[in-house]
Amino acid sequence: MAAHLSERQKSDLHKSILDYLHTAGFSKTCDSLRLEVPDLANFAPDPTSTTSGLLVKKWTSVIRMQRKILELESRLSAAQEELSSFSADGAKRTNKDWLPTDSPKRSLTGHRDKINAVRFHPHYSILASASVDATVKIWDWETGELEKTLKGHMKSVTDCDFNLDGKLLATCSHDLFIKLWNVVEDYTNFSTLRGHEHSISSTARITEIESGTMKVEMRGHDNRVESAVFVPKISIPAVRELVAQPASASSAKVDSLAVSFVMTASRDKTIKLWDSLRGLCLWTFVG
Repeated sequence: MAAHLSERQKSDLHKSILDYLHTAGFSKTCDSLRLEVPDLANFAPDPTSTTSGLLVKKWTSVIRMQRKILELESRLSAAQEELSSFSADGAKRTNKDWLPTDSPKRSLTGHRDKINAVRFHPHYSILASASVDATVKIWDWETGELEKTLKGHMKSVTDCDFNLDGKLLATCSHDLFIKLWNVVEDYTNFSTLRGHEHSISSTARITEIESGTMKVEMRGHDNRVESAVFVPKISIPAVRELVAQPASASSAKVDSLAVSFVMTASRDKTIKLWDSLRGLCLWTFVG
């Protein structure tokens, strides 16, 4: 091993060994090493020297490194075991908690045509489904029972979603209307908002619920917009970093409501990030 060390490295190693032996009280062994290394016959340990305590530091760092290696090996093994549960040819799957079973737990039947969207309630075992048959059905997904059918749209219901606290349900349709339903009051339709001029639209709009007034219209896609969602509160700091818009005192309230930014997805094969207050496109993801 010594043959792989330079003269400088050998000298530092010998000095660190002598320093350790002197500090630990092995004076005889220290004196013997001095005799075998003539260049260090007059070496006296110096607490301010770079070699002082070096041997102990190196040893403890090796132990820490070994522990880190064992931890990483354990995590790698767990990741490989989890990865092995994915199989392209339908081989054995072990994690029954999250992998689909061979047969469904519930089959919810009742719509008379294709289903366009399914949304889970944020707190309760409720499921809303929007269909081409112009209805929205409310299900208890634990029991599989149909609780209610919402009628009001005249054409295919294209999407539906609950708000964050689950008190409101919004639906949109090819009849060009957006309907708001009060979940607490047995899904009463309390507001109907005029939507776009055509069921196939390349624009997205933000409308105030109480007044039905359109606040912002976002134009920029070259084909039909299929989806539009507000950026969740937890992701806003990362979005601000991406578009170089640091948070400020004036933006804090809007950020807390999670209505600062909107993401839209279109059939023009792009995803756009918008400033929801000004309707400005801040970023276009092309894929």
